[in-house]
Amino acid sequence: MGTIARYVAEAALIRMVNATEESGERLSVGQGFRLGWSRSAWRLFLIDLATTLPVRLALAVLFLLALSPLLLWVSGSAAAGVVGTLFTTMLFFLVVVVAIAASAVLSLLIHTIRRACAIEGLGVLASIRRGLAVARAHLKEVLAVWLMWIGVHLAWMVLAVPAMILIFPATLFFLVVGAVLGGLPAVTVGALLSPFLGDVAPWIVGAIVGLPIFILVMSAPMLFLSGLVEVLKSSTWTLAYRDLRALESAAPQTLPELSTAGLEAAQANA
Repeated sequence: MGTIARYVAEAALIRMVNATEESGERLSVGQGFRLGWSRSAWRLFLIDLATTLPVRLALAVLFLLALSPLLLWVSGSAAAGVVGTLFTTMLFFLVVVVAIAASAVLSLLIHTIRRACAIEGLGVLASIRRGLAVARAHLKEVLAVWLMWIGVHLAWMVLAVPAMILIFPATLFFLVVGAVLGGLPAVTVGALLSPFLGDVAPWIVGAIVGLPIFILVMSAPMLFLSGLVEVLKSSTWTLAYRDLRALESAAPQTLPELSTAGLEAAQANA
């Protein structure tokens, strides 16, 4: 359910910002939900799957290959084992660097790919091709927005602690509410199962049921603030994508070459 809600919300936010920019009309929550509950949400999920799964599989293979020199310990030679450990350490460091670089490139390109899907209504493969083409044609602009949001995330990491202090009264309130809302089902489940599962197991099951509710309610204030940051991020990328499309539309076209035959004839007659 969380995954479905995430992609529906993402599709809704992208399409709402785009619709508002086109018509100038603010959409309601219901209208935004209808925009999000569409094929675009399903395609966004498939796009993430098609782009991240191959990268993760490739990195998993690279990590396994980096660990393979450790098999030299099986040979029974301590010297070979030490050499294998040194090679594994060096290869592991290289794979980590490759993983960081791959994640950075993917995070740079995924935003234009998603907006090609949600705004232009393209399919999965067409969205990937279109998003890559837009990013390649406007690499400096895309890179500038990406670097700006790295700075925003770093600033948010620094400001998160003061923000938690400022919203501490709200956090305390939601802590109490979470304890009540999570504790009631935990106690209920524990009491219902205690005649059948003994002394300890029912309360463990009850804690498993109530703990997610408690954590979700308790973290609501920080989730709200983090959500605002994500909304701002998504809206900024959507507006940037629209501007890049506008640049493509406004690109000067090559004028047809004028024929000088008529001018030469006129000059000859003169």
